[in-house]
Amino acid sequence: MRPHRLRALVLTGTAALLLAACGDDPDPTVDDAPAEEEADAAETDAGADDGSGDDADGAPTPDADLVADPCEPHEERVDETFIELAAPVDGQAVDDDLDLVGCSNVFEANVQWRLEADGEVLDDGFTTAECGSGCVGAFEEQLALDAADGHEQVTLTVFAPSMAEGEGDAEEPSVSVTLQR
Repeated sequence: MRPHRLRALVLTGTAALLLAACGDDPDPTVDDAPAEEEADAAETDAGADDGSGDDADGAPTPDADLVADPCEPHEERVDETFIELAAPVDGQAVDDDLDLVGCSNVFEANVQWRLEADGEVLDDGFTTAECGSGCVGAFEEQLALDAADGHEQVTLTVFAPSMAEGEGDAEEPSVSVTLQR
């Protein structure tokens, strides 16, 4: 059951119990089915409004709210090194260009990316988050996917080089998503 569906059912049940306990329920024999139908409608509307889910071909799509504010769920992670992607999402279908959107807390706000297919690096680059080295910052970059032409599936890895001594070229943290062309 989806979290917002469960939340709607719990709130509906809680309200009914409170009204009954207070004696404000005008007719305790009234069927609660309309309230359940309203909860179902709210779930449908919420799913339609969040911008996440699948596109017309059934491929996953990014959550529009998370793309608009990728650091909102991560604001408290100032003591943690991390990279989280809002877009693209694993399995997403992409054509010519790709919006890379996320949130991070990495050394000097340096967020690097690499596009690979069939074990070959097709393209790579970097972007800079709004903040880093102890603070949470959003990053956004548009990537041209010309180098991925001819490949049905590519992997995008977003990472920060490890700054730990003796780590060499370790990439930590890193996030990878597989994209369909």
